[in-house]
Amino acid sequence: MPFSTLIKTITISNAVSGDFKFEIYQNEKALFHADISRKDPLGKWEQFRNKFRFSKALDVEEVIGRCRKLVDDQFLDMKE
Repeated sequence: MPFSTLIKTITISNAVSGDFKFEIYQNEKALFHADISRKDPLGKWEQFRNKFRFSKALDVEEVIGRCRKLVDDQFLDMKE
């Protein structure tokens, strides 16, 4: 049975994009993914995207850098 382990939870704020929370997981194959939440105007966290994959990341620090880049580039404003 496949499993994932929660490695780290981070919050990133951006004046344009708003506040995002990334729950970073690593699966049994050492691949990383994150569940992403966005803070709504009332201050509650809403699920934004599940299992956003970081398939080429080698470690959690690289994943954190990519999370920051996603928010800074406003990539998350284009909800898929």
